[in-house]
Amino acid sequence: MQVVVEIMTGTIFNVQVGNNATVQDLKIAIHNQENVPGDRLILLLDIGDDHLMMNDDQKTLSEYGVQDGSRLYAFFKPLEVGAESETEDERDNNNNDDDSSSSSPETPREDTTVESPEYIDISD
Repeated sequence: MQVVVEIMTGTIFNVQVGNNATVQDLKIAIHNQENVPGDRLILLLDIGDDHLMMNDDQKTLSEYGVQDGSRLYAFFKPLEVGAESETEDERDNNNNDDDSSSSSPETPREDTTVESPEYIDISD
């Protein structure tokens, strides 16, 4: 089956998937074809004057009513605030590899409390 996908940037393209493909299969096909983050995709099926969110990756496209030539809209889940690309162990290992004289100060993480400096009143 071939479906038409429109990404929020306005890009429109066709994706070919099997007749028994799941939502996850379609997301993988979109990722492979368009090089977009498939794990962040949100798919909406255009059904006339309404849209159906296809939020169960294990359901088949036909269970959602997707047919050959159906139009889908693809959006992206926002990145999580504070999401880091490396783990704390990786960060520690990377910092140990650097020369300590050239290392920059670490940015506090969310779980780190930063205290305000104390100000001394010098007015007499």
